[in-house]
Amino acid sequence: MGDPVLSQAYADEVLSVGRAAGLHRVGIASAEPFDQARRALDERAAAGLSATMAFTYRNPARSSRARRAWSNGSAEAMPTRCSPAARPTESTSSA
Repeated sequence: MGDPVLSQAYADEVLSVGRAAGLHRVGIASAEPFDQARRALDERAAAGLSATMAFTYRNPARSSRARRAWSNGSAEAMPTRCSPAARPTESTSSA
């Protein structure tokens, strides 16, 4: 990590805190624009695949440009916590 504010020790601490909090995966990514993600959001929204994901799809420019929310940010943490898949009921699994 070349950013003097985001030292390796700080990054390691962020990852450790996330895992200790029960997150399944934690990563750190650059806060550079995600142009590929923006194109995918626009394409999925046009195809009607946004469902109820308003935070992501209501404003794709914000969702794919971290610095629009955090102008001084050079990196962002990516936390993930998995949810168990719903088990199919007898009526839906025997179709």
